[in-house]
Amino acid sequence: MTMKHNHKYLICIVLLISIASAQCFAQSGSTWLGARAGINIGNIADTAINSGNGETLSSKTGFDIGGEFDYWFSDNFGISAQLLYVQKGGTITISDLGMTGTIGLTVSTLEIPVLLKATFGTGPLKPVFFVGPAIGLKLSASQHFVAPGQDSTESIADSVVSKTYFSIVFGAGATYALSSSMQIFLDAAYDYGLSNINAEFGKSTGPGTTDNEKINLNDIRINVGILFRLGD
Repeated sequence: MTMKHNHKYLICIVLLISIASAQCFAQSGSTWLGARAGINIGNIADTAINSGNGETLSSKTGFDIGGEFDYWFSDNFGISAQLLYVQKGGTITISDLGMTGTIGLTVSTLEIPVLLKATFGTGPLKPVFFVGPAIGLKLSASQHFVAPGQDSTESIADSVVSKTYFSIVFGAGATYALSSSMQIFLDAAYDYGLSNINAEFGKSTGPGTTDNEKINLNDIRINVGILFRLGD
């Protein structure tokens, strides 16, 4: 079984568990709709980067913004489906043979996390914990190269970066109820990339050679937002 199929099965299992839970707790459920936005500290894991050759990886700051739909099965457990525009990526610093420069990789994506949520306690301020899979759809990809006397940005061809990726999102935060039908929140999450986004992986690069470079995108995101309760 391939890793790609494992990712699909994981998402299906989480969705089935969520649907089953919703049926069990339907009588006490509540529905919320809102928006979130924040900063995104992205980094890449690249098997081709060799620190011995003067290559190092570092983070790159972007942002994410989007909408959120929450359904709480009970006072403590719920599911959240989000639709987010996310800037992912990282920075590669090259220092070799007396030459230095940086390459900033930016991948703009439309990401759909489906998260199981848990909260505890009473009162207006409550902690929230969440975990679940996400699927990302690439919108664009570019690289920004900076070196002495050089500063250029160019798009990366669609044939180089995969159109979709899978990841696991987990994190924690807090909500504060302004009223029975409106709340604000602050949370922090880690998005761990499961997919190799190198679309040319496994392809021949010449006689007797194969592209074996694996590139995964990860990020830490800190978001604020607001939610409104729908219905009674």
